[in-house]
Amino acid sequence: SSIPTVGTFSHPPSPTVPSLLLNAPLPSLPSYPSSCHAKNLLLRDKKHGLYLVTARHDADTNARKIALDLNLKANFRLADEKYLRGHLKVERGSLGPLALANDGSAGVEPGEGGPQPTATVKFVMDEKLKGVDVVYSHPGRCDWSTGIRTKDLVRFVEGTGREVIWVDFPAKVEGGGGGGGEG
Repeated sequence: SSIPTVGTFSHPPSPTVPSLLLNAPLPSLPSYPSSCHAKNLLLRDKKHGLYLVTARHDADTNARKIALDLNLKANFRLADEKYLRGHLKVERGSLGPLALANDGSAGVEPGEGGPQPTATVKFVMDEKLKGVDVVYSHPGRCDWSTGIRTKDLVRFVEGTGREVIWVDFPAKVEGGGGGGGEG
């Protein structure tokens, strides 16, 4: 499933939100007055599987709150490298929603805990991104950022056979935790 973009730019490697904000100031695009960087997390629960969460860079992405928002009795943890590589073919710090095109199960064996290899990654998106013209995220590597119109990103996700699960994430309170997130 291809996706139209508004452009990709290179920057120093930025595997975390703080490094991304420092290293990759967003370009000014008159046609798209509002844009933001995305924070992306791959969460795992043994019973409920894998969830890719894409939220505004300043969103509070507390895993316990996400489980409550999804009405799940889940014990979400950040998924380790095995799941990032095995399901989405990306390294830690390079995750973004475009990785859903790679969803697979290489390297994840049944019985290792977590979802079985046939499970697909579910997609959660910050409700506040509906009001943003362009979302910037890593396209599988942490030294690039790709801008995608929000409506095109939703179309792309739906084109992978998934529904977008919308969650209204509050803004992170400074010093209040909330997950640093991968770029």
